[in-house]
Amino acid sequence: MEREKYIQTYMQKALDLLSDTDDDEVPVACLIILHHKMIGFGVNATKKRNDVSAHAEMIALKKASTHLHDWRLNEADLFVTMEPCMMCMGAIRLARIRAVYYGLPNPVTGIFSAYHVSAQDFPEISIEGGILEQPIRDRIQSFFQSKRG
Repeated sequence: MEREKYIQTYMQKALDLLSDTDDDEVPVACLIILHHKMIGFGVNATKKRNDVSAHAEMIALKKASTHLHDWRLNEADLFVTMEPCMMCMGAIRLARIRAVYYGLPNPVTGIFSAYHVSAQDFPEISIEGGILEQPIRDRIQSFFQSKRG
């Protein structure tokens, strides 16, 4: 599968997962792909679980590790609708994820946007943002508008 098509296809699948998010959760979805197969996925569940670490990425990483019976996710790619935070990026690095593709920058908690960490600080991980950014932005804005009434 051509690289651009690969990235667009799996980011669209992550975007499709947003329909599974709880109405009270910020709609963020993540999936992990290894050899063109989804081995883990997650949606934000911090409020539902009362767990600050229940980010979409953390849930997807746990499921992928369980699926492989290994915490090392070498050669796996992670697709997430919003830029990872510092906690999630640390776990992604420790899991040895090969590539991170994200949609929307997160100026509040995003590791690159809010904390100004450079993607170059993660030389072992290919990092690319802005994928399907507008439809993801529309979904996030719709969520926050509904919360504000």
